[in-house]
Amino acid sequence: MPFSVSHVHITVSIIALILTLVMLVTWLYIYKKSFVALWCGFFSLILISSLLNSVKAGMGHFSLYWLVVNFTTISAYLLCVAGHRARLGEKPLTTWMLLYCVALYAGLVFSTVVVPHQGLKMFLVPLSEALVVYYCAYLLWCTPSKYKPAERTMIVGLTIWGGIQFATALIVLSQGSLAVPQTIALYESINNLFTPAAYVGMGLSSILIIASDLAKELRKQANTDTLTGALNRRGLTSLCMQQAPSAEVATLVLIDLDDFKGINNQYGHDGGDKALRRLVEIVNENIRGDDIICRLGGDEFVLLLRNTKLKQATLVVNRIQQQMKALAIENNNIEIALEASFAIQQVHTPCDDIFDKIKTADKGLFQAKNRGKNQIVLLQDGYSV
Repeated sequence: MPFSVSHVHITVSIIALILTLVMLVTWLYIYKKSFVALWCGFFSLILISSLLNSVKAGMGHFSLYWLVVNFTTISAYLLCVAGHRARLGEKPLTTWMLLYCVALYAGLVFSTVVVPHQGLKMFLVPLSEALVVYYCAYLLWCTPSKYKPAERTMIVGLTIWGGIQFATALIVLSQGSLAVPQTIALYESINNLFTPAAYVGMGLSSILIIASDLAKELRKQANTDTLTGALNRRGLTSLCMQQAPSAEVATLVLIDLDDFKGINNQYGHDGGDKALRRLVEIVNENIRGDDIICRLGGDEFVLLLRNTKLKQATLVVNRIQQQMKALAIENNNIEIALEASFAIQQVHTPCDDIFDKIKTADKGLFQAKNRGKNQIVLLQDGYSV
């Protein structure tokens, strides 16, 4: 028996049902992100569209079927785009997206009911799908990550699917205002061949992207101090292992909050936590994006200033010190003044034997404490200058 249109739509319905359930379970129990919910909505509408296609003979009025099924398909792809935008942290739905869908659907109504035109009404939806998947591919390309294997997998699939849809749009447009059975048969044959594979590919690559994002987030959580948002020791070690030694001039700054134990004793651990968070906030306000701050433990932090000489680093530390004096923290309507000791040491291979360098800088921190705290000690070759 030949593989009929109805069989193809039932196959797509099963695929869409499975992917809808996978996305729903993922969103409910594994990765509760808005883009996962939107992609779940996309596959659920594809499911509805496929079911409508499989029972179109029973709907009676063909124009009604055509408008309903294509309205469902347009809405599905709108959710697909919204999901990709949400994943990038952008507003999922914009005015121009809604206006585009309204204009597209108005064109369908016009070419189906007002001035019937077989070629135009069959042309609009595959053309729209091609434009949408190309836009999704563009959004994936904009993903802010260095390595994007999951994204690239979907980009390739979307590019191929978009090309197929664009080709089918041109094929059906060529028939003009009246239906040409041979052209419609060719259009259906192409869709029957590629549609199931397209949705399987989109589903699998979506799952890969979600798994990749989840793994990245878990790595970040494992490498980040949950209280302050700074790197932890594991994060610093991991970062150092990823980078090759270089002759880059950098400066290592060791920071230790003064009288932190006293803050904890007098104001409780909430006061101590606020002090640590405020210190990291002040440091982040004074460093660049490629500089590194790590909480070594307790009230001790290390700051790595890339491409920074000792004199420049001293200016940065002075700014941090002055801001700490000016910005007291409040805990239970009581202001807590913050002070810290600093040891600054220039290094040439910032991620090579980093913990040996920290041990050396710790000697400078000990000197700063002995000098009365709230001091800055400069080190050169392990000795204060």
